[in-house]
Amino acid sequence: MSNLENYIENTKYKFIESPIRRCLSNEINIPFKKIVKNNLVEIMDSLDQLFKQPAQPLKIAVIGEVKSGKSTLVNSIIQNEVSEVDVLEATSSILNIKYSEEYYSKREDDCINIGIDSDILRNIVLVDTPGLKSITKDNETKTMDFVQKSDIILFVFDSTHIGQLDIKYSLDILASYGKPIIGILNKADLLSCDYSELIDYVEDEYGIYIEKFFLVSSYLQFQSIIGKNATAKNHDIIVDYPDELSKNFEQLIDFIKNTSINHGKVKSDSITSSLDALKHKEKVYHYEYLKSLEMIETELVNHKNLLRNKYDYISSKIEFEISEWLNKVFLEDEISRINKNLDIVNDYINDEYINRIINDKKTELDELFFKEWDDCIKEVNNIIDKNIEMYSQQINYINCDIDIPTVNLTKDQINVNEMLATIGTGAILGATSGSAVAMYTAALGTSSQSITIGTAMLTYCPPLLLVGTLTGGIGKIIYDKLKQEKLSKDIINDIANFKENIKFDIQSNLVENYNKASNEIIKVNEEIFANSKEIYIKEYEIDKLKSDLEAYIDTL
Repeated sequence: MSNLENYIENTKYKFIESPIRRCLSNEINIPFKKIVKNNLVEIMDSLDQLFKQPAQPLKIAVIGEVKSGKSTLVNSIIQNEVSEVDVLEATSSILNIKYSEEYYSKREDDCINIGIDSDILRNIVLVDTPGLKSITKDNETKTMDFVQKSDIILFVFDSTHIGQLDIKYSLDILASYGKPIIGILNKADLLSCDYSELIDYVEDEYGIYIEKFFLVSSYLQFQSIIGKNATAKNHDIIVDYPDELSKNFEQLIDFIKNTSINHGKVKSDSITSSLDALKHKEKVYHYEYLKSLEMIETELVNHKNLLRNKYDYISSKIEFEISEWLNKVFLEDEISRINKNLDIVNDYINDEYINRIINDKKTELDELFFKEWDDCIKEVNNIIDKNIEMYSQQINYINCDIDIPTVNLTKDQINVNEMLATIGTGAILGATSGSAVAMYTAALGTSSQSITIGTAMLTYCPPLLLVGTLTGGIGKIIYDKLKQEKLSKDIINDIANFKENIKFDIQSNLVENYNKASNEIIKVNEEIFANSKEIYIKEYEIDKLKSDLEAYIDTL
């Protein structure tokens, strides 16, 4: 096994020790399990692919958007028309063009392998890929999947359409693989501007991704190749081929030839760079996962505190409503009527009537209580969701000691957060900023408060039946007088005393019931909130995972 293979193997063993992978292999339900699992599987698949590459020929992948002239470029490089213009772009095939003394063409799965006698192919394989943003999404996916199998990327620009955002996005993703990228500014024969102006612009706009640029016209180059073997006729149109573009193409051919001559070192350097980029992805994936854990842990505490604050608010409001009713309304009208007519005392002073007015009031209080909790839970969830959204905008790489192995800086080193803003999508950091957003998005949108409140209502808020309220203490005195029909104005004082005594029991029972209901609402809502965020492990387990993640990141 070579040193390079040992390096890859040791890296694989290192990755296997990831705390997240250990949790996944032990089937521990960690937060954001599905999202992070896909990310880490992708890394291990890429690592397996890199392990196979030392034994394979050097691959130069030609990648670019549809109609950028990729196929004509390939034909011009090998000086033979094997890549069909305007046909391959519409298919899902990858074209592998290899050296062979005799021509052959074989289809294997989604690839077409072509052998051709061309000296430039002796130590390399030239790969023509379906265009990015092509007719089907599958074509683009297959092109991007092939990137890890390649060693060098020739990224073909249409020089007449420079500056689109999707080009920067594509380069952002490609750069995250750590492959050397060479820029081919094709269709230069169609330009009306000064060549140097275009070169200055693309170096400023895309130089962060690309090692060097070649301004060429693959169409004129191929026409010149054909013209050498043909005799011009009177009706043929002779196209002028500017010397500068012709020399530029010669320099491109020299670059490819030198790459072919030094294919062993070029491949080794490419694999090492790709491996560094993969380690970089691993680091950023774990860093973002750590930050996601810290975020969700913070918001769990925040959620609990917000609910507790709402508990205090609702408890105070309900107690106030109960006190106001007991002190200003309870039996006030009834006593006033009895004072005017003692004969109606039996209509009001009995267990059934008193329990009914208590529970009628409780029904009103229930409605107020659950409406308050419903509104409060929605408010709390909205606050948490806004906090989580802010996290996705504030993730900070400065203290993570993340280097940038695939970026070509021509100016002074800038901090990573500025780099993120400069580049756009952040994929240069390992194509992972999207996963952070995915984890944060997965943590949004808890909406089960109605179930929570319904459960609490059934458990802790039954009708408040104070059965037998008139059979003990002062109530018994009233009860006995009513039974013996010994009615006098003194009974008004007895009723007033009875009211004062029962008020305490009513308030105590109501407050106790509502506090129990509030605690149940908080408890169940916290469980629902945690489950909705996929938090199935204990707080101490999260702390242990965070500690392990920090230690693992430090070793990368």
